[in-house]
Amino acid sequence: METRPDPAHQYRIVFQAIEFIRSHARRQPSLAEIASTVHLSEYHLQRVFTDWAGISPKRFLQFLTKEHAKQSLRHSADVLTAALEAGLSGSGRLHDLLVTCEAMTPGEIKARGQGVTVRYGIATTPFGDAMIGWTQRGVCYLAFCDQDHRECLQGLTAQWPLAKLLHDRTQTNALAEKIFSCRAQPRKLHLLRVFAVVFFTTALGGLIFQSTTFSLPKVLDEQLGGLAESAGTVGWYAFLVFSTAALAQLLVGYLVDRYSVRLVFAAVAFFQAACFSIMITVHGVQTLFVAGAFMFVVFGQIPINDVLIGRLAHSDWSSRAYALRYVVTFSVMAMSVPLIALVHGRWGFDALFSLLAGAALFIYIAVLFLPKSTSVMQ
Repeated sequence: METRPDPAHQYRIVFQAIEFIRSHARRQPSLAEIASTVHLSEYHLQRVFTDWAGISPKRFLQFLTKEHAKQSLRHSADVLTAALEAGLSGSGRLHDLLVTCEAMTPGEIKARGQGVTVRYGIATTPFGDAMIGWTQRGVCYLAFCDQDHRECLQGLTAQWPLAKLLHDRTQTNALAEKIFSCRAQPRKLHLLRVFAVVFFTTALGGLIFQSTTFSLPKVLDEQLGGLAESAGTVGWYAFLVFSTAALAQLLVGYLVDRYSVRLVFAAVAFFQAACFSIMITVHGVQTLFVAGAFMFVVFGQIPINDVLIGRLAHSDWSSRAYALRYVVTFSVMAMSVPLIALVHGRWGFDALFSLLAGAALFIYIAVLFLPKSTSVMQ
């Protein structure tokens, strides 16, 4: 039976774990591997390490990884090279890591903040005065100040020399209250709320995605009238709609990098509901344009749930979170085929689009339950 180590032994365990993580950071060791090195179970290492270091082993590894990547980016390495040198599998993982930890994309870090607005200010905290800097994605700078606050401002300027700096005293105090207040909602409750929204919207999003992609050719065949001369013509119309709509993922990815995920997600869900409602009233060539619009926002939702999970699931169970997301998605998608057959057979496509508009509206309402502050979600 495993016993809890005494304080001196705990210290040695944490020291050995830190040394192992630092020495093997580029290999991205798992929690199980680190625990095996210090002869503890994963659970006990997680608890002891967090008690002594204040963060989990995974979070410490993330800090080392992002610091190495930042140095590579600032010394002219391209994003993919910086990711591989830091031990990550690709530029996408580096992007998620830096946005989560630094509230900046790899490109913005490489450009030393050029084109980014950083708001900042001084706030009183339980540990003394602190300067906080933040972007629209979250906190990108925090330093404690002595009586001379100019040194902190010089540090902020040195870290982001090309960023546009705006002093915001009011928002600084509000942000400091969220960071340091003991009355703040526990992070676990935030995570539960966000993950509930993610999986609820994933389920409805999977229903909407499969229903629209599966039924679109038949919708075009019925509602285009004389424009749908043959199955081949309908196929080309569907190809045009799908290929154009796929570009939405690039646009949404761009917007999520620069604005609140909550805001972008709410806009996508709102436009889904609006397009499905309009689809009920149109016929002929108008059908083609409205179909292109609703497929654009349907495809646009695809990266959003992945972004939320990527920014929240920092522990070793992140892969399981993604797996569960896809289990939910594919299970609901499988149900959509008989649903389409049932609804269309009894009431037609107008009823189906009414149902999808309602689903999109529920997604919009659920998104409103996400925390307003990006820094809270991070």
